Amino acid sequence: MKVFLQTYALFATLPFVSFFLLYFLLQMLNKPKEAARKIAMYVTVVFLFTAVAAQIEILFKNTYGLVIAFIWVFIIFFTLGFLQLKLKKNLNYKKLVASTLKLCFISFSFFYILLFVIGLIQ
Repeated sequence: MKVFLQTYALFATLPFVSFFLLYFLLQMLNKPKEAARKIAMYVTVVFLFTAVAAQIEILFKNTYGLVIAFIWVFIIFFTLGFLQLKLKKNLNYKKLVASTLKLCFISFSFFYILLFVIGLIQ
């Protein structure tokens, strides 16, 4: 269990490294480039999520980092769901979850870099 936690901590600390490692590993296993990119992105979202939550807790000295990260995911999910319902008149949950994960990847990547820079400045 300790090895698993240490490995997870390493990948969560360096989420972009984990993205490229997983991407190239999946390509070596003969996955198509598009599928390898999607899987690597979806797995990296989990690492980015925990890394951003931890950075919020460390930088701002509070215990609400995980709650703030969850609220951000829910805002994205419900906003995309509302837009999909208004524009298409029905919900496609598969597309909704995929869109949410993609937008979370982009936004958490931005927050990770931003909080990293703030941490370096402090």
